[in-house]
Amino acid sequence: MGKSLLLYVLCLLIALGTLSAQTTLTNSDLVKMSKAGLSEDFITNLIDTQGSRLASDPSALISLKKEGVNERIISAVVRKAPSREPLNSDSVLRLVQAGFSDGFVINLLDAQPSKFTVVAVSFKD
Repeated sequence: MGKSLLLYVLCLLIALGTLSAQTTLTNSDLVKMSKAGLSEDFITNLIDTQGSRLASDPSALISLKKEGVNERIISAVVRKAPSREPLNSDSVLRLVQAGFSDGFVINLLDAQPSKFTVVAVSFKD
């Protein structure tokens, strides 16, 4: 009886550990769920409610877009895990070239730090 109880408790602890490990979302999980046809609402709800290891730097956002994840889901990623990497003219250009909408890029500029260099140009007559 003692061994059975110990085995039961051990199995329960392993199962609980596995369940808690599965609640952490990654960008790869989002790609899989999108390709599986899960709804935007379902995926964005998971992003909002679960722990995550989501990346929202420009390269990660572009990868999500190329893998078919839609902008609404990508926007939820940015809200959940804002990038610490400042946006610059190069990253904004890469996002536009990847096919992100103007509205998405503008919202991203409002939500994340940015670092732009202004170059003075003088014209001579």
